[in-house]
Amino acid sequence: MDSMKLWARDGEAVRQAIELGEIAHIETASEELTDEFLLFAIESGLLKTWANAFPDPRREPEIGMEVILPAHLAARFGGLYSMRKAGYVLRSARVLGALGYSVEVIDPEHGLSVRGTSDDKLFSGDVVRKLLVQMEQQADLSQPVLLPPPELRVAVKVRKRASRRAVKQAVDEADAEARALQVAAQLVGWYNQHVGVSMLKYARLGRGRRIHILDTTHIEVPLEAGTYARGYKLATLRTLLDSAGLLSQVALSAIQVHDVALCRPLLEQAPVLRAGDLLLEDRGFIDGAMLSHLKRQRRVDVIMPLKTNMLATQEAIQLADMADRWESHPSRAEQRIALVRGVEHMWAECEVPLNACVIRFWNQKKKRTDHIVLVTTDLSLSAPWIVRHYEERPEIEQDYEQLKSGGWQLKKLSSTR
Repeated sequence: MDSMKLWARDGEAVRQAIELGEIAHIETASEELTDEFLLFAIESGLLKTWANAFPDPRREPEIGMEVILPAHLAARFGGLYSMRKAGYVLRSARVLGALGYSVEVIDPEHGLSVRGTSDDKLFSGDVVRKLLVQMEQQADLSQPVLLPPPELRVAVKVRKRASRRAVKQAVDEADAEARALQVAAQLVGWYNQHVGVSMLKYARLGRGRRIHILDTTHIEVPLEAGTYARGYKLATLRTLLDSAGLLSQVALSAIQVHDVALCRPLLEQAPVLRAGDLLLEDRGFIDGAMLSHLKRQRRVDVIMPLKTNMLATQEAIQLADMADRWESHPSRAEQRIALVRGVEHMWAECEVPLNACVIRFWNQKKKRTDHIVLVTTDLSLSAPWIVRHYEERPEIEQDYEQLKSGGWQLKKLSSTR
């Protein structure tokens, strides 16, 4: 396979060349289904928005972010995780044309950059690696570094050998960590402020209530090599559309950090959360103070299940049994539900009114009647609607399944950098 070089697209010049028989190369173009996703991002203007907002430290780059970003997206769609392989995959004539480029086949070991590449690809994986290194070098350490507080710092399995950078020269580990954290913060901030928000704007959801799902997942780094730390914890905020959903906000930390600690800054600052929205959480996010903050300061309502050992849980179950006003479950015929108002007085950390939906069912394992208690700060919701809304939450598990075992292959992550 020959290498390709990108040229600025000039449709008139191409037509004239064809009429005069001055054709440099003819090759059968193969199109992939995933090219449609890239074409959508290009034609909708989303890719241009993302590329322009990317914190690119280069002043006059030979290879722009409008090429690098779709190349890496195409690599993930193709099941390739390595940065070194991204330069091989952006070969669709339609995609390149939509980006404003034409292709010319030239000798091997030449690519898009002036220096060329040593392989048969558009650009070297070193382009991205050097871009990240340059971002580290330009990090402003006079600004506060987002180090985790002492209580959240944890001991992790570290390298048994020095990094390539440490082998070449002495490395100040604290300085390197501070710079790496600033770069990570820039990239996460870029996604949260530009990628997720721009996709939601394109979706035109209007002024009505948005429903969001918050959850976390572990991304483990394999320990077989004995070289890297254990892994990461990824937090995502999924914003529901009519028939789909978007990962509109993300956060990242060491794998041992508690869910609440990781997501607290996201919940306090996430631009996609607006007054009147509804947030679905699981038991890992039980935090009365944050629940109160969301309701009082951001005017965002929450639905979440309580733990069985909480006083508010026992109070809700007892009040539901005493009232004995059970309704049919909206989707499970064998279960019954009941609305209980005002259970916040049994949760000391919660400073806002709470209603509860008690779900009664037969526990096959325990061979007895059991209960699940969902609470919400939206006092206008009925018991059936509390259940209907919360049944949307498992959708985020499908996101994680796709991220880990689909084209993104996050389960194959092999580096802590």
